[in-house]
Amino acid sequence: MDGYIKITNRGAGDRLGAQITHYICQIIYAHYNNYYIEYNEERYPSSIFTIALKKFVNNYNKDKIKGKLVEFVFTNDWCKLNSFVVLYVKMDLISYFKKNLFEIIIHLDELATIKKYITPFDVNNTIVVHLRLDDVDFTNRIDYDGHISFDYIKNKMNVENLNYNDEFDYYRSQNISSNFNLYNCQAPLSDYKIENIIQDLKKKYENYKIIIVTSPYGNVTLPYDIIRSDDPSVDLFYLTQAKIVILSRSTFALSSLYLTNAKEIYLPKWGYLSSLGLESKYSNISFKYFN
Repeated sequence: MDGYIKITNRGAGDRLGAQITHYICQIIYAHYNNYYIEYNEERYPSSIFTIALKKFVNNYNKDKIKGKLVEFVFTNDWCKLNSFVVLYVKMDLISYFKKNLFEIIIHLDELATIKKYITPFDVNNTIVVHLRLDDVDFTNRIDYDGHISFDYIKNKMNVENLNYNDEFDYYRSQNISSNFNLYNCQAPLSDYKIENIIQDLKKKYENYKIIIVTSPYGNVTLPYDIIRSDDPSVDLFYLTQAKIVILSRSTFALSSLYLTNAKEIYLPKWGYLSSLGLESKYSNISFKYFN
């Protein structure tokens, strides 16, 4: 199909994870329609992740006719955009990526080798935990029961209705009468939720080491070794290499789902997660969830 779309970024306010997932969502839409992709607005241009995406786009475009600009149904609302694309392609976005865009992972591996990225732990003998710390904490966000927003968006996709006018009434029916946005946002997790999963995993993998990967800022209160880097691309690379991961409630963690080598993934439920199509009637992949 002739035509092209312009890949947009999310502006300077959002960081690597939000940008990557935003790009991938649009690339999936273009790929499904066989549209040429104009991709020249990326943030983090030196990151191996955005470079890998651009390498894919350059190869993908080689046999495409650019044609006329297609006015993509665009919204900067992360959940609404991803949900729209799920309904459009009739598949959860992680599965679509792994089925059709796996070349990006090959590019990523090549770039990591060139950059001499080395994972500082044994990927086959380590449980990796990602914590969201620096820009959200318990002074401005709450640790919430994520199934409420998760189920709301999942059910929207199951009935193929992305009209969110009933959102306030839905949260009120769940005894949330104010600040319902706090129940579908990037937020820290209480230590006990993570510790419960770790203790269950240690029964199965008793000799595995526990490593926490997180940003250079913020206080870690879990009693495990910590890896911190000033380069978010390095941290994200570590998450993609781990075989067992416990992820945070953040788009940074969600971006690793597309690119991961993990065999076991533990995910906190929240609306952003279900907007990828997970657990909906379009889901072709399963993870281990907690609230």
